[in-house]
Amino acid sequence: MCLDQIYRQLWFSDEQNLLLVSGRKISEETFSSYFDPGAQKIAEELLRVTKIYRKLRIDRTELICLMMFSMFILDERVKNNILKSLFIQKFQPQHQLIAERIKSCLLDHIQTHFPDQPARFHELMNAFRGTKMSHFCILNLLRNIYNRTYRY
Repeated sequence: MCLDQIYRQLWFSDEQNLLLVSGRKISEETFSSYFDPGAQKIAEELLRVTKIYRKLRIDRTELICLMMFSMFILDERVKNNILKSLFIQKFQPQHQLIAERIKSCLLDHIQTHFPDQPARFHELMNAFRGTKMSHFCILNLLRNIYNRTYRY
C-alpha cells in the first residue's frame, strides 16, 4: 500500500503535494482543510517516507523490486494471522526463496547501474524497513479512524 502511493508520488507529483488516487493534488499546507486529524497524520507520513526515496533518487526498477519483495516478506504477527485465517499450519518456504531471489535481482541491478554507490543496496533496504514501519503506523491510524467512525 505505502510503496504503491510512493510510486505515484515519485513519478507523478512533487515534494510539496500529495497526489490522491483520483489524480487531485493537495498541498501539504492545506491538509488540515481536506483531512481530519487521523487522515492528516497518514498524509504527512506518506510524504515523509516519499522524501526519503526521493533523496535516494530511487529508480523504477529498484522500487518495483521493493514492491515485489514486500509481497513475499511478512511480519511474523501478520504471517501468523494469515495462516490462522486460512487454516494453514505451515508458512510456505518458497515465499522466503522468492524474497531472497528478488533481493538478489535488486543487488544485481544496483551493482550494474550504480557501481559508484557501494552502499546503495543497504540504503534502500533501510528505507524499505522505514516504509514497513510507516505501513504499520498507517494501518494503526486507519484502524483508529475506523473504530471512531463505526463504533456502536
